[in-house]
This record gives sequence, structure tokens and C-alpha cells, in this order.
Amino acid sequence: MAKLTREKIDLTREIGFPFSFNLENLETVCGDGVRLGEPWFKTLAIWRSLKLACDCTDEKGNITKQPNLERYRDPHSILYTGRRGVYWDNNDLWDLINKKKIRSDVTLLHSGTIAGELIRTEGHEHLSNFPEIYETINGRGGYLLFKAHDDEVEDVMFVISEKGDHVVFPPGYKHISVNIGETPLVMTDWVSTEANTNFDYIRRHNGGPYWVVKKDKLWFVRNLRYKKSPRIRVVKPAPEISELEIKKGEPMFNLVKDGKIEKLDFLNDTSKRDFYKKAFIAC
Repeated sequence: MAKLTREKIDLTREIGFPFSFNLENLETVCGDGVRLGEPWFKTLAIWRSLKLACDCTDEKGNITKQPNLERYRDPHSILYTGRRGVYWDNNDLWDLINKKKIRSDVTLLHSGTIAGELIRTEGHEHLSNFPEIYETINGRGGYLLFKAHDDEVEDVMFVISEKGDHVVFPPGYKHISVNIGETPLVMTDWVSTEANTNFDYIRRHNGGPYWVVKKDKLWFVRNLRYKKSPRIRVVKPAPEISELEIKKGEPMFNLVKDGKIEKLDFLNDTSKRDFYKKAFIAC
């Protein structure tokens, strides 16, 4: 269980190495023997990817008027932040990781809403179509996964994730992470270094096929920037993926340290593996 102090949450047990973060500013601290990685930050500068932008942009994503961002929050305050390449500071392990062309990341997302929409990541796709895998370390997460071509959506699902869950993003699915809880959402992920991340498609559409808002419960509001969208499927992650040797509550960052890095080979492969069909179950 995470250790809570007045301003800090210690997630050492959940993440697999000494790690904590500040509740107010999401600043991360790692203990001895951990390589912290490159930091990055997102603010309301990402507004064109959010629901509020639908009144300020045209169907091609061009800005038609500037929104008053101060209505929603300090435009310069951090919405979410993260570290790229966080792992044990061990040269042998890093040689393995680099050889496999993968990277370990940590992302931290504030709770709350912006213009009624739950705070979320900007969202992106992999131009390589490579998959990705996430783990919810703290809080409650929702992952909007969808496959789309041009303005038409082939499939869309919302994965409700609790602490300790592992969420596989199948090949070819664009993805957005949403904080559906009351506390900061902390996520780890493994991803290919050759995924070729791109934000343009989701930015042009002001988000995914559905926006996630919260009143007395979660609501999904259809985004009409998409000409065709099927009904959203609400699912949760399977508690175990035997092919990857991961179980709920067991840190997936331990795979490399425990000599199981080959289980992550799928991150550089777009083929349809059997475990994708078993990765989600109905809520």
C-alpha cells in the first residue's frame, strides 16, 4: 500500500524501486540507485486537443478564435508531467533495454476538470502502429482506446483501471489517458523507442471520439468532429496476462530486472497476438 505523508506519496512498493511524488506539484523523487530520466510538462498549451477547443477551431483544427484559458485555470500551471527513461541505474540492465529498443516512462496527472471534461492527456497515436502497455500505480485511470481512419472510427473502448492494473494498448489504437479519480493518477509504461508518437490527429479532432465528463457518474459525450463512431465499449483490464507473465499488483517494471525482458518483445511488433483478445473483460 502506498505510504502517505503530509505532502508526499511513496510508491516504492507499487512501482518496484524507490519512488515518491509531491501531491501538490507532482514533483518526483527517486531513491539511490535509480536513474530518474528526462522530465517533461504539459499545461493548457494543449487546449486544442481538449473539448473546450470545439468552439474555437474549425473542422480542420485551425484556430478561429482564442479562448480565455484563465476561465478554467492558470494557463501556466501543470496539468500533467512525467519522466522518460526511469529505471534502475544499472548499466547491464540499460544495455538490455537499449538493445530491445524499449523505454520505461512514468506519467503523473492531476485530478479535476477543464470546462467539464475530466483532466486527461493530450492523446496520441504511434505512426508505427506499435502497441504499448501501461500500469496504474496510483489513483483511478480511464484509457480511451480507439482505431480510426480519416474521420471514421472503427472501434472505441474505455478501459476503467484501478491501482495495480495493467492495460495493453493494441497495435494501431490511438490512446488518451483520463484521471477518473479524486487523487493524482500515476502511470508507468513500456513503449518502443521507435513507436513514432504523433499528436496531430487527436489535436485536429479536439480529442477522441468521446469526451469523458463527470457529474454524479462518468458520462461519455460524443465528439462530432468524427463523422462516424460506434457505441463506446466500457471494459476493465484482465487481472492476468499469462503470455506476458504479469498479474494485477505486480510491478511490470520488474520484468527486466527479473530476467524476463523478452516478454516485452511485442512492443516492436504489430502482429495480432492472442493475448490482445484476452486483455479486456466486460465491466
